Amino acid sequence: MSMIQSQELTSHVEISSFDHAKLARVHSLDPSISTGALFSSPCPPDFVERSKNVHASEVHLRYDTCSAARVREAKEADLKVMAWFRGPLSMKQGKRKMASSRTASSRTAAAGRRIIFFIAILLTVCHAPSPSS
Repeated sequence: MSMIQSQELTSHVEISSFDHAKLARVHSLDPSISTGALFSSPCPPDFVERSKNVHASEVHLRYDTCSAARVREAKEADLKVMAWFRGPLSMKQGKRKMASSRTASSRTAAAGRRIIFFIAILLTVCHAPSPSS
């Protein structure tokens, strides 16, 4: 959190996690940082309530659980909605494909840097002690 704040990135980052207690911790440390409650399959019927309970600003639903009814329910609760999907089956497989590609656009490189930065922030937050610790 201190890295995000010291670099004045609070309005440029969003922290999402399946560990909703960590999202509550982020909110307690800095309510201005956007958070997204990740949900896998099956999506629990009380996903909106769970998201609101940890002060998430968004719900992140697995693509195959992201129905019009769920989006409407989240929107009615003033939550933004994002659908997510799992990337390559293995990171090795993805790395091999990238290595075999002879062209890498600056756009792809920039996206990679954003992903690495996001992972670094996520790891920092996920390994921070919980408020009860």
